[in-house]
Amino acid sequence: MAKSTIYLGNTLIVGLLQRDGKNKEKIKPNIKEDSIVERVMKYVAHDLVFLPINIEEMHWYLAVVNPKRCEIHVLGSLGPMSRDDLGHVLDGLKLQIDAALGVRDITDHKWPDLQVSLWPVVEQFYHRMQTDGCFSVSHMYINDFIPNLYKCQLIIAISTISISIIDLCRVMQTLSFKRKEWVPSSDPYPISLSLKNLQDILDVSRSMDVDVFNLAVRMLACDMAMYICGYRRHSRLRLKHDPKSLAKFFDDWPRSGVSFSECRLVVVPYYACGNFSMFVLDKHARMIAIIDLQIQKIAKTYDRAMDEIDPSWNDDIYDWNHIYLCLVPKTFDSCLTGFLVIELMNMWDGERIHGLLNVDSRLLRKWLLIEVLKSNFNESADNIPEDVRVTVCSIRNTYVEKYI
Repeated sequence: MAKSTIYLGNTLIVGLLQRDGKNKEKIKPNIKEDSIVERVMKYVAHDLVFLPINIEEMHWYLAVVNPKRCEIHVLGSLGPMSRDDLGHVLDGLKLQIDAALGVRDITDHKWPDLQVSLWPVVEQFYHRMQTDGCFSVSHMYINDFIPNLYKCQLIIAISTISISIIDLCRVMQTLSFKRKEWVPSSDPYPISLSLKNLQDILDVSRSMDVDVFNLAVRMLACDMAMYICGYRRHSRLRLKHDPKSLAKFFDDWPRSGVSFSECRLVVVPYYACGNFSMFVLDKHARMIAIIDLQIQKIAKTYDRAMDEIDPSWNDDIYDWNHIYLCLVPKTFDSCLTGFLVIELMNMWDGERIHGLLNVDSRLLRKWLLIEVLKSNFNESADNIPEDVRVTVCSIRNTYVEKYI
């Protein structure tokens, strides 16, 4: 086991596997085909696959796919019990493997047998370890079951990521003292976030604050790897704009290193009545991608701005091809739309959305809070209490849970 590797399963994906396996649905080729193949390739490239399984409103336990032994190991604190839900998960996993085999020849992998639904299920705990209903996989499970080789690494991951995030959210919600500014940013125009603004990010009953949204866009726009530099939007400049004033917002983003003329895509977030949506204008393909349920009248204002910045502009975006994207997360939670639009700006490349987005409201909120606190646009980082700064610095990867 000197070179064993572990794949940590996602609870949402496990839920989808369970659903598909229960309904015996054959996975048909569709736009998700690439992501299914990629996921299956990750499974078969690892020595162990951890699948957290939930018996709804009752109990969580861990199933470990062990290809070396061609066995499924079950770690359940309630001891042996019916595993129908696990059977459905394995059937769903087999469906995904079959779908991947239908489009790709999977030969370079660590699994001696891909018939995972036929592998024997082996209970690892034969005595009831739990007397309450609140048990979860913990350090005790890791110490008792996981080999020493990768035990330390997994404990570190749980301790430094999950626990740090829990501590950070708890501290942020309990702080009562007020500072004038926690996260000020002045370029290209002033934005100031207070402690109250940051606390509201974690409040699932509140929509995203416009200043928080604009700062998040600023962080995306000035990420050199993103090259999103064509977006300009200001909360005070939405209606009846002066064209010359509006054209200034198509100037180059500070720190981006990319000029507007180099950009193919113009990403235009839109805010109205507490809801956020997004348009993506492809200047070369003359196409508008609409991520919203309603078409907003942006053509007239956009054309006026383009007349100022590009005298050769002579087009009408209403004549362009309008497309509505597949795989856009749907939600009845209007308070979540701002968080989803920020993530979609990160995932859309002009032709398709790359990957699937986890739409858990609390998860997206806590990760945005971390990203805002870590932002190098904060011009007064010392305003943040030292214990909060130390905790934030210990959280390195803010993309671990957001994407499926």
